[in-house]
Amino acid sequence: MSTSTATAGAWLHNPVTGEVARLNRVEDRHVGVDLWLQPGAAVARAHIHDRLIERYEVVDGAIGFLAGGGERVARPGDGVVEVPAGTVHDWWNGGDDTAHVRVEIVAAPAAPGLPAARFLSLIEAMWSLGALARVNPDGMPDALWLAAIAREYRDVIRFTTPPAAVQAALFGPLAAIARRTGRDPLAAELHGPAAPCAIPDPGEDGLAALLARPVGARLGGHLAAAGPRPLPAAGRALHLRPARGGERRGDVRGRCAVGHRPVGGAGPRRRAARGARRARDATGLGSPSACAD
Repeated sequence: MSTSTATAGAWLHNPVTGEVARLNRVEDRHVGVDLWLQPGAAVARAHIHDRLIERYEVVDGAIGFLAGGGERVARPGDGVVEVPAGTVHDWWNGGDDTAHVRVEIVAAPAAPGLPAARFLSLIEAMWSLGALARVNPDGMPDALWLAAIAREYRDVIRFTTPPAAVQAALFGPLAAIARRTGRDPLAAELHGPAAPCAIPDPGEDGLAALLARPVGARLGGHLAAAGPRPLPAAGRALHLRPARGGERRGDVRGRCAVGHRPVGGAGPRRRAARGARRARDATGLGSPSACAD
């Protein structure tokens, strides 16, 4: 299985979800990053990592979490928040200002393979599609790209929507069509130092300027003005197998004296955006994306 070619010290940016990352540690089974979330930033969709444990420590701002059916906020001084492997979770900037969080992605003890490096490869693919304006406002690509990504990276991520039965029935045929239409999550053009999501070290002033931009903007200009950019051609076949069934709904564990509080800092616009996203998710494959072929 292909893994990321990114190295420690690299910077990545997803202009659609509003995430900026500096890679601090890149190993096959352990990846550590400093992550900044612009106001309004959020990960693309609730999901599960069967082979990975995620640990978060908020440096500045507030991070909202959804896990185990409940919402919580972590702030500086709350200690390390751990999301166990197999837990359905979602998270976002829980305040009105920029949030800074240190994230450790670690292979579960019994997990085979190189799951952390595989996860970083997934991030490169998803964030590069965002930088190419090939995703919807939630950061999700079209159904063909989603099927191709879900199949290729099924060892490190499972999406919670559409339902597992729908994924099992549709993602195989859709992934085959994706392969024939040039949608390859492993395409070299989506990964490494020249990936669309890769940015130069912005420096302190450049980072501040980048984070001050609204979600959906990039250092080189507004994505909406640029429109979708060409995609790389497919170079590898996807290996298909039945989607994994079942999921374990766990809880976010606070390590140290966490003292989580109910979500309150997300603001009405953020809560409304999450509600709209869940409504779209409930319909199946989500809203139409900006992925013009």
